This record gives sequence, structure tokens and C-alpha cells, in this order.
Amino acid sequence: MQITVGASTYNLIAMPAAPGFSDLSITMEDHVAVVESPYAPGNAQTQIWPGADRWSLQLALPKMTAQQAGPWQAFLAALRGKANVFQIGDVSAGTPQGAALGAPLVDGTISGGNAVSAMVLNTKGWRASVYGQLMPNDYLQVGVRLYQATAQVASDAGGKIQIPIWPSLRETPADGAAITLVNTVGVFRLSSNKRTWHTTNDRLTQISFSCTEVR
Repeated sequence: MQITVGASTYNLIAMPAAPGFSDLSITMEDHVAVVESPYAPGNAQTQIWPGADRWSLQLALPKMTAQQAGPWQAFLAALRGKANVFQIGDVSAGTPQGAALGAPLVDGTISGGNAVSAMVLNTKGWRASVYGQLMPNDYLQVGVRLYQATAQVASDAGGKIQIPIWPSLRETPADGAAITLVNTVGVFRLSSNKRTWHTTNDRLTQISFSCTEVR
């Protein structure tokens, strides 16, 4: 199966469903330059590089028998290092903490809104006038992109919300594009072309790997 991410198309490899991860570490990375004058300490200039933000994950699986480890070893082989991609999200946050009422869609009718690298996503289709539709840290998926709300938000009388998000918008989504709130995922690739697993003297296999968001 193939998947289009931005302007590129990749082979999408299905990740085994079991066993689940024993450990998941999520890293949010921004690129920010800070220049401080040696003559006026504390008087610093800060430059945020637009769009230079990304997700990365570190994943570990429990000790597995050869039968359990086989599908995971085959998955890592099929990825061909960094060549192919897979989908994953935060397995500890499959549903939003907020009310999440309505059928949210991207609102592309606002002039200048939803531009590439924007840190706010304009949306519509929510149930009107609901406090706490999303809470800080709730995930949302637009197309194949994974975002996170950075503040609590409420819908207005017209069912619209401007959602502050991280990371910044990768592309300008189409007006009316669906927004997924449950079991959200993004597209990732291995951080390294090397894949390693370790088998102990009790014949159980341990696998861990890291991945980064496909930009």
C-alpha cells in the first residue's frame, strides 16, 4: 500500500498489532535560536524557525518468544531502513479528554487562515457553544498529519473553533477536510537504517527502535 505525505509518496508498512509496546517515549522538537548580547546579559533575541518542529518516538517491546518476535522482525525488515514508512500515535491517548461533540471539519473559508507553518487550525462543524471541546494535550489528525491541541478550546455559536496546535501545519488542508479525534496517528520512518534486536539466554527477544515524523 502507498501513502502520500506532502508532495512525496511512500510504501506504507503495516505495524503488527501485538504485543503492544512496553514503553513509549515521545519527543517534541523545535528549532529555536537564542542570541544573547555579551554586553547586556539577559537581553536576548529569540528566533523560532517556522515549520522546523517535529515528533520523534522511542519504542520498546516486551520480551517475546520467537513466534511473537517474528512479525516485528519482519516489519523492521520491510521498512528497508528509512525508505518506507508506518503509522503510529500515542497509544495512551486514544480518545480526547474534552467533550469532542460534533463532526469537526477544517474551515478553509477564513482569508489567510490555515497557512503552511501556522500554529492555529481553523475548524468548523462542532456542536455549538460547548465549553471544553478539546483539552490541552488532546490529539487531532488531519489527513495523515498528527497534531496536538495546546490549550483548552470551546466552540462558538456557529460551531467553529480556532485551535492552537503543535506542531505547526505541514500543508494547507482543504476546506471541509475531516478531522479525526479518536485513535489518531501520524506517519513516521525509522531514525536509523540499522535495526537491532537482542535475544537472551532464555530465548526471549527484546526489540526497541526510534522513529521520526515524515516531513
